[in-house]
Amino acid sequence: MGSDHELAEELRARREDKLNDVQFRRSGPISYRAFVAEELEVMEGRLAPASLKELELVLRQFGGVCRNVLLADISPRLAERFFAQRLKSVAPATAKKSLRTLKGSLNRAARRGYLDRNPADGLKPVPEPERDVRVLTAEEIRKLLKACPSRRWRAMVALAVTTGMRLGELVNLTWDDVDLEDGLVRVRSKPGRPTKSRRNRVLALLPEIRAMLGRPSRR
Repeated sequence: MGSDHELAEELRARREDKLNDVQFRRSGPISYRAFVAEELEVMEGRLAPASLKELELVLRQFGGVCRNVLLADISPRLAERFFAQRLKSVAPATAKKSLRTLKGSLNRAARRGYLDRNPADGLKPVPEPERDVRVLTAEEIRKLLKACPSRRWRAMVALAVTTGMRLGELVNLTWDDVDLEDGLVRVRSKPGRPTKSRRNRVLALLPEIRAMLGRPSRR
């Protein structure tokens, strides 16, 4: 028997296949509001909870621009207005992410036969200013480690500094992911706790980090 995650994915795939099948497709035009309800149902289980929440937020925000029009009546002008509003209220990177999420959703609407083409396709995100990469100096790292309240915290900070692991990856790490003998840590994309790229990767541990992790901790 497969895992709960595999079962959820199978049910989700069946649900989407049904929606994509012409014999189950709604007869006549579909409203934007009805599409949003359908889209969130289809994508539940397919997206990580945080991504599903992001999708719901973007669709709700776009709904404030297009109101409850028919999905087929959404024009490139409405998509452009939505993007312009996002640029006024959030950072360019966040606005770009919202546009990418909207485009993906409207692409799925086109695949289901609700749209002849994606009205947001022609929108190009504004170029983001290149940011300087801030690298901690050796002295800053030393002070950071010294400020840690316990050996466990020092190990966590040392791992972050030497491997580049993200915060979510660090807090989801278990001892099964750490191979002290070979000096490796496996960053795994797990059900309910996916990595940002949704891919696994293997990172090398420096000898000092292996020694730090191998020592028993009182705290």
